Amino acid sequence: MDPSSKQGKEQPISIYQGHALIVTTVVGVGVLYMQRGIAQTAGADGIWTILLGGLLAMLELYILTKLLQRFPKQHSTVWMPRLLGSEKRSGVGKILALPFFFAIALFWISASALACRTFGEVLVTAIFPLTPMSVILLTLLVTAVFVASTPVEVIARFNEFLLPVLYLPVILIFAVWAKEGEWLNMLPLFQLSWKEAGLGILVSFFAFSGSSIVFAFMGYYQQPEKAVKAHMSAIAVIILIYWIVTAASVAVFGPDELKRLMWPTLDLVKSAEFPGMILERLESGLIAIWVVAVFTTLVNLLAALIDIIVRLFRIQDRSRKWIGLALIPVLYFLAIWPKDIQDLFFWNWIVGVYSPLVSITVGLILLAIALLRRKKGGDPHVPTPPTS
Repeated sequence: MDPSSKQGKEQPISIYQGHALIVTTVVGVGVLYMQRGIAQTAGADGIWTILLGGLLAMLELYILTKLLQRFPKQHSTVWMPRLLGSEKRSGVGKILALPFFFAIALFWISASALACRTFGEVLVTAIFPLTPMSVILLTLLVTAVFVASTPVEVIARFNEFLLPVLYLPVILIFAVWAKEGEWLNMLPLFQLSWKEAGLGILVSFFAFSGSSIVFAFMGYYQQPEKAVKAHMSAIAVIILIYWIVTAASVAVFGPDELKRLMWPTLDLVKSAEFPGMILERLESGLIAIWVVAVFTTLVNLLAALIDIIVRLFRIQDRSRKWIGLALIPVLYFLAIWPKDIQDLFFWNWIVGVYSPLVSITVGLILLAIALLRRKKGGDPHVPTPPTS
């Protein structure tokens, strides 16, 4: 469907698909190791700091959603220049909007590259020890770029279809927790100082990066007035997933051992022994399913980046695939930039901190300007670049 459909036709993304986009973007490769960082800062108290971190993520997405609801069915490349500029000098608004787009796009491209490299490390460690990292990276990147270059409605349906698959590992992890977990490992609670608790909450909050894709996709929503409910329910689902993974890891390993594990979620599944178990190595099945999670994160971030580039520079829509192909060398270079696994975790931490800081800062600045200038509404349709 043409996203700039005339009156009477709908935008391509349903409200449920918007919900799916948030869940599948935020829940990515980080779920394989995030509980280690939480345990290092909060210990057993990580089982409640992850909940408060999730509430901060809700606040972040709420700010972005309320901002974008002021400009229903408008692409960010349309309303942002109008908000920052004037009717007489539209070019000024575009120039002023560029730093905001650049700051957001910087997260999308760096997070895509690091997610690809991190999952490559998981595959090399657990399944393909003899496969060159470059082969794994290029395979993931080329495939993700191919899908990300498709129209927005295809991306939305892709996420809607794959969302249920994401829940399967969570059910398995909950079963491992019920069978192997020791409740004493989760005690005592509330042993942190105020400073330690604050740090633990922030570290938990940084695990929820990725909500900024709404800058690219919310302009395509059929019912943007219902976006708050869809987005808040998406974060609630992510909080539940993260809480189960974190609590299960603490219960099975204890906070002290958890701090020393490189891939706690894989080790968690390896520890499972169920009577009459058909599959001997459950972690292989987990990785196979988690390929979907990483792949959807990659696709969504790259699709958002490609869409912003196409709309901002008025490039022909059919050129999406060429933009995607042009991004592959940049993504590959960023993916191989970390020298080793510790360096990779360091850059994941930096990008995890950068994402919410940029989202909240950009969201608050633009929302404040919109309120001060009383800007809202306008052209109800998303623009389409020339197709010929």
